[in-house]
Amino acid sequence: MWKFFIASVWIIIGGIIGTMLTLKFGQRFFLSQSAVILQISASPDPNSTQASSTPNTPAPDIWQTVVNDAARSAVAIEVFQDAQLISSGNGVFVTTDGLLVTTADLVPEGAQYIYQIVYGDKIVRGEIVARNRQSNLALLKTDVGGFDIAEFNATAHLQSGKDLVIAGKTLDVSTPVVFAQRALIQREVARNYILDTPAKSFLNGAQALDVQGNGTGIVSLRSGKVILISSDVVTQFIADYLDKTPAR
Repeated sequence: MWKFFIASVWIIIGGIIGTMLTLKFGQRFFLSQSAVILQISASPDPNSTQASSTPNTPAPDIWQTVVNDAARSAVAIEVFQDAQLISSGNGVFVTTDGLLVTTADLVPEGAQYIYQIVYGDKIVRGEIVARNRQSNLALLKTDVGGFDIAEFNATAHLQSGKDLVIAGKTLDVSTPVVFAQRALIQREVARNYILDTPAKSFLNGAQALDVQGNGTGIVSLRSGKVILISSDVVTQFIADYLDKTPAR
């Protein structure tokens, strides 16, 4: 009887402590109600969405700040053909007057395609003004302005094992939702980098950032791998277009 009573007391105490810890720490790894941390482990595991922190891994609240800042310039992109959605992904504004960068894979070129850009509560049309299959980058232009812009650090120090976060927006019905997915640089391949992180379709065109908030490049998907198009390639592509374009 006494053993049963003591066990019951310990169960109640354990439940109280568990509830207190949940209230105190339970929301620690989530951005907000409108944001989702899809993967935040130091060693990505497609079957896990649990957060983990090691002495060499920045705390999740630091990443939250980086993602919140990056989300201001991020957009969701949808491509339609004959009123059918054929692809969707991400892009980021790089000028205040509506120029944005994404991957060439995401936006096929042709008069039959419609490019829809979702930014906040706005939906605008875009047109391709530059596209390069070799670098796998494209620039789209909208007719509206006043956007927050992303920055890319062309001198960002990239090396194997570097911890990054991929941030962007995906659509929940027609509402853009912020996502963030952690990644590690695995190795360099021809000025690009293979990232160790689950290959999810919504990552295409999203920006990758380091813990200091430096834009390290644009993410693409090739052959089931997540590829980082490095910031120096991205900034050169943008500069080449702007140099050839009359002052706006």
